[in-house]
Amino acid sequence: MRTTRWKKKRLSIIKRDNAHCQRCVIKYNIINNQSLTVHHIKPRNQYPELMFDDTNLITLCQTCNGQLGTSGELDFEFHMPDEHIPVL
Repeated sequence: MRTTRWKKKRLSIIKRDNAHCQRCVIKYNIINNQSLTVHHIKPRNQYPELMFDDTNLITLCQTCNGQLGTSGELDFEFHMPDEHIPVL
């Protein structure tokens, strides 16, 4: 999580998600851009091959990230923006 590759990927995902917690926006209709993290939907310890996969990453605030934990799924429907260009 401290590698240059991860730092670039993290910034790319936050930019893709408009620097808002996607759970707060979609589930609660709240714009929240505080304490943002990038969450692995499928836990990275169980799915290491998805560590840098854009479809497995989503921007969440620390609170939402903690509430979802490592369940392996989201409790809301998320559609990745079409215009996103992956950064490796």
